[in-house]
Amino acid sequence: MATKTDLTNSINTIDDGGLNTASEVRATLNNLKDNAYGSVILDTQATTNILTADNATDRQYSVSILKQGREVSIKGFLKNNTGSMISAEVFFTINAGEYTQDTNVVTFYAKRQTDGTNVRCALGSSTLTLIDTIGANQTIFFELTYFTQD
Repeated sequence: MATKTDLTNSINTIDDGGLNTASEVRATLNNLKDNAYGSVILDTQATTNILTADNATDRQYSVSILKQGREVSIKGFLKNNTGSMISAEVFFTINAGEYTQDTNVVTFYAKRQTDGTNVRCALGSSTLTLIDTIGANQTIFFELTYFTQD
């Protein structure tokens, strides 16, 4: 996946009036296509493709991530694998720069698996933080859409 800067650089490699090869033009067009039609990426605390759990032993997650342009959609679950409650803690960090959220903090609600009640969470530029409590061995489900910095 590319950022706006990456795509601009790719477009600017095409020479005005120059002898561009078909492969150079195809590479630029493929970058644009891939940015418009991104692939869904499955990420877990074991794979860490885009995200990294703050404590991979105690925190489990499985999410599907789709990036198209600057818009990112994440859908999945977070699970507290400990025997005690957790709250006001970072659950995971976004470690791939092109997925970093813009400067606004987004507050959203996840749903508890057990009773469907809301759990408040916040996504800052690169961290997802629990605001409310997740009980021992409890799972919450969420869907979130946000915009990247570039």
